[in-house]
Amino acid sequence: MAVHHSHTGVAGVPNGRQALPASVIEDLLAAPRRRALLACLTERDEPVAVDDLASVLLDADRVGASDRREARTEIYQDVLPKLTATDVVRFDSKLGTVEFTGPEALATRLTAVTNPCDGASDSGTKDK
Repeated sequence: MAVHHSHTGVAGVPNGRQALPASVIEDLLAAPRRRALLACLTERDEPVAVDDLASVLLDADRVGASDRREARTEIYQDVLPKLTATDVVRFDSKLGTVEFTGPEALATRLTAVTNPCDGASDSGTKDK
């Protein structure tokens, strides 16, 4: 039985993952909430429930039911469309789970952005 992927992968990129241009990677990581969700997904080797991802978006002092609904809505309306359109996550609508499927370059850049001291050697001369 064959598995069908909606997009064909780039040769040499494992698991059908497509290479992403650096500009697309930077755009995906520009939004703090997308970064937080991607960080959560890359830390796990399995799909993550949307409700769990909503908890990642919530501030420590915001834990009410309406806040969770707002966070889920933000994930469905703002975060998931961009991440699924670029094939960096797989969303299972039946199970309500999301799994990281992006290229290693995205995960590496995410680590560098979230842990800037780790990427200090390749930051070049771009001081602000």
